[in-house]
Amino acid sequence: MSPAVPCAVSLPNHTIKRGLLMLILTTFFLLTLQARAHLHAPGELPLGLHLVNSTNLDYFQPQHQAELFRLKGQFLQALGERDQANSNYSTALTIWDQLPDGWLSWGSHCDEMYESSGNQQSYWLEYAVSCYLQAVKHGSCAGRTMLPRVLHLLSFENETGAVGRALDRKLNEVTRLSTSVGLC
Repeated sequence: MSPAVPCAVSLPNHTIKRGLLMLILTTFFLLTLQARAHLHAPGELPLGLHLVNSTNLDYFQPQHQAELFRLKGQFLQALGERDQANSNYSTALTIWDQLPDGWLSWGSHCDEMYESSGNQQSYWLEYAVSCYLQAVKHGSCAGRTMLPRVLHLLSFENETGAVGRALDRKLNEVTRLSTSVGLC
């Protein structure tokens, strides 16, 4: 009798891919959960930023990569690195422009930049309005709560017409939004 030869188990390729996808999604979920925990603990902001910075994005799909750049932007904003935060929000939405939370975060950042400029840099006002409207366009319930803020920002309109231009560009979307405000 000959010795037993180990038998190689062959799994269908789709089973392997499905298992790998589940592992990646689970990793993404746990990573973002941990990052958000660091984000809400002010003393742990550098640790959370390190966590996001040390993540290999190659394994993630574009919408997940965009979310990680958005989180990095939030960490940088909380740490006072405003220019880098702005750059990361931009990168997030360049990767995946249908990220409602990305638009909302970037709008909040631009709103904060406008406020910190002493209401002098109207381009931040225009960007904030555009971002808030994009968040609503992409289905953000939290973005819908910013519509009164958009209307409030209209009161800061100056001779450049920054907010009005942003609203004009989004007029069709605003019309559609007015019918969808009660959805959330």
